[in-house]
Amino acid sequence: MDATDIYSAVKFIGESQTIYVRAGVYNLKSPIIIERGNDSKSNNTKILFAYPNEKPIFDFGLGSQGLGLAGSGWKILTYDVDCRFNNKKWSILIRYFKDN
Repeated sequence: MDATDIYSAVKFIGESQTIYVRAGVYNLKSPIIIERGNDSKSNNTKILFAYPNEKPIFDFGLGSQGLGLAGSGWKILTYDVDCRFNNKKWSILIRYFKDN
């Protein structure tokens, strides 16, 4: 499958599919929005995942409101999210931990 931008990927992902994001800093100018209705059924989770052994960073800077999740049935795993507020940079690490 060819690479695409993150906005198209979250819009068009099907049930039981995974979006793998490669390492690097992604300077995003608008938020990533997973709209209401972009859902999956209970056993057909949609996954937004860092490529194995890589660390993608979504840097939303001053021009974006980050990541919005209104759809259900998603797992978002292992990301650094950098944002700025009042010209101060702060980060959120999103990481999924599997219960034993």
